[in-house]
Amino acid sequence: MKRTAALGAILFVAVIGVAPAQSPHQQHASQAGNGPYAPRLGDLMILQQIRHAKMWFAVAANNWPLAGHELAGLKDGFEDVDRLYPTIQGISTKPVLAALGAGELTELGRAIEDRDRIKFVTAFDRLTAACNGCHQSTGHGFVVIQQPISPPFNNQSYAPGPVHNLPAGAQHPH
Repeated sequence: MKRTAALGAILFVAVIGVAPAQSPHQQHASQAGNGPYAPRLGDLMILQQIRHAKMWFAVAANNWPLAGHELAGLKDGFEDVDRLYPTIQGISTKPVLAALGAGELTELGRAIEDRDRIKFVTAFDRLTAACNGCHQSTGHGFVVIQQPISPPFNNQSYAPGPVHNLPAGAQHPH
């Protein structure tokens, strides 16, 4: 019980500590007229980092449907970045994210569809390099992404579970 409370306190402090870490010169999307609340760019990027890692561990566990689900989440997340933050440090996100979608994300989709680990690792490493290149070009080179070493969550099994088919035309929310 004490361990759980201590872990909760550490997590709370860590989360509170992340919010001020965002650059003070970076405009928050809600201040740009996008509505009453929009996530900060750093918050969106943390979600992308989680999806990136979960996709890796899904493939490592041979759970291709989960990998596809995480890839769809990455695509949705990048759409959110483009919509909420059309420029970052003076760089337009639209051409960068369009190239990412046509290149690395499409390659990942093919590798996942083909269930090809070798193509997946190559595409994954290209995505990771593209992320780091973007971080460098926007003055965030101190954020370096890599192949994950351990799963981000220990309360999720990455092994394939029972298959539940959705009705025709239905989609999982991402």
